[in-house]
Amino acid sequence: MTEDIIVQTAVSQNTLVYGRTLNSARQHHFIIDGTREPREELTPVEVFLSAVSACCVQWVEQFAREDGVQLRRIEARISGVRSAAETNRFQHVDLDVNGVGLSQSQLEDFVNRFTERCPLYRTVRVATEVRITVRAEAA
Repeated sequence: MTEDIIVQTAVSQNTLVYGRTLNSARQHHFIIDGTREPREELTPVEVFLSAVSACCVQWVEQFAREDGVQLRRIEARISGVRSAAETNRFQHVDLDVNGVGLSQSQLEDFVNRFTERCPLYRTVRVATEVRITVRAEAA
């Protein structure tokens, strides 16, 4: 039996500016700066963290739609905490999810379902402690 495989590819290359990369995924191109100057663009850690929070928002939106919940707003704020002496790993990651237009229990359910579906979140969860807070406001 053959397994269905999903492969997603990104390509990064250096530019004429030290520490700056040109990145491409499908037909999209974007700049990422390193942690040193010029640091005008997003850093790799910021891109990674925003990918996790975007995954959360998109899954919660999808679950709300599937369940017929009138979601008015969803926001996921993520922070990766690292020691200045050991920048090569997160001490922990904080994910705060706030939603408007659904109950606390609905949002908690959607966030729990996200944690089982998002490969980025699951990768972070294996590597470090992830602390999640969930707050819902009725519409």
